[in-house]
Amino acid sequence: MLDSPAWADIYTRNGALLVEGEFVQRLNYGQTLETIAEHGAKAFYHGDIAKKTVKTIQKLGGVMDLDDVSCVSTGR
Repeated sequence: MLDSPAWADIYTRNGALLVEGEFVQRLNYGQTLETIAEHGAKAFYHGDIAKKTVKTIQKLGGVMDLDDVSCVSTGR
């Protein structure tokens, strides 16, 4: 987690991992949950959340694409 800016921003302070009991604030996650609550599962599987998730996975070397995400929602 120390080497990943996405995780380090959440789970570290001053270059060290947080310890049990320290405050963690995940604003993006909160926004994601609000979007799903407002627009339903379609927002997760077919909207900006899906696109951003796939972009991040691919940036980190993963092979997931938007078809993979939509297959989950349709059970294909």
